[in-house]
Amino acid sequence: MKIKDYLLAAFTILLALSLSIAAVLFAAHEKRMELAQKEPVSFQTPENLPEELLPTEPTTEEPTTTTEAETVTEPPTETESHSIPSDDSRIYFTNYTFQTVDTSYFDDAVFIGNSRLQGFILYSKIPDLRAYTYVGMTVKSYFTKAEFNINGTQMTAAEALENTPDFQKVYLKLGINELGWVSTEQFIDSYSKILEHIYSCNPNAIIFINSVLPVSQAAIEKDPTLSQEKIIEYNKAIQEMAAKYGACYLDVASIFTGEDGYMPYEYSFDGVHLNADSIQLWLKYLLEHGIEER
Repeated sequence: MKIKDYLLAAFTILLALSLSIAAVLFAAHEKRMELAQKEPVSFQTPENLPEELLPTEPTTEEPTTTTEAETVTEPPTETESHSIPSDDSRIYFTNYTFQTVDTSYFDDAVFIGNSRLQGFILYSKIPDLRAYTYVGMTVKSYFTKAEFNINGTQMTAAEALENTPDFQKVYLKLGINELGWVSTEQFIDSYSKILEHIYSCNPNAIIFINSVLPVSQAAIEKDPTLSQEKIIEYNKAIQEMAAKYGACYLDVASIFTGEDGYMPYEYSFDGVHLNADSIQLWLKYLLEHGIEER
C-alpha cells in the first residue's frame, strides 16, 4: 500500500470521530434546552399529608450536656473578733505563782499549735493529751483551716475547741510560720483574736503562751525568713499581749538559746524542730510552771 492510501484512511477515521463527537454534543444541548423549558419541580410539602409523615424542622438547639457543678472557693473572710464577756470572772493577773506539778495537770488542758507543738505531743510520751496541732498552723489558720475531724465533721482549731468539753487550760505554741509576715502588729492582732476566742469559750480558762523558740544559725542561712531578730521582737510582743489579756507567758525559748542567741545544734535535728531529748526538757519546764491556785 502506498503512503497516499495510508493518509486517506487516517483522514477518514478522524472525520468519522469528529462527526460522532459533534453528534453527542448536539444531543446534550437539545436535552438541556428541553429541561429548561419545563416548570421547576416544587419541593413543598403536599397538602393533606398525614401528620406522622410531615417532615420535622431541623433543630438548632445546643445539645444538653451534664457537667459536674463547679466548686467555688470563697476567699477567706476576716476572722471574727471575740469580745471578753462583761461579766468576766476569770483569773486576771500576770504575776503568777508557779508550782511544780505532775502530768495529771494536763488532764483538763488542750494543746494548740504548729509542728513544734506537734513534736511535743509525740515525744512527751504522755497518753491522751487533747491536742489540735498540724504542720504550718498560724494565728490566722486557727480560724480558717479545717484540719480536725470531730465526730465526722471537719473543723478548724477554733471550732474544735468550741466542741471540747470541760477544758480549763490551753497551751498555745504559734509564731514560727509567721516570721515572714509584714509586721509584728499584724501578727499580734491575729494572735489576740485567738485569746479572745478562748475566753469566749471559757472565761475562766488559763492560757499558757509558749514563746517562739530560737532556730540555729544554719537554719537561718538556709531560710532567711527565720530571723532571730524577728523571733526576739515577736516574743517581746507576745509577752505584752499576755499581760494585756491575763494570759501566762512561758519563756521556753530561754532553755534552748545559746550564748550567741541561736539554738545550739544538739537541741534539734534540723535547726528548727526539737529532737526527742529536747522535748523532755520542754516538758520539764512546763511541769515546773504549773499555776498555783489562789
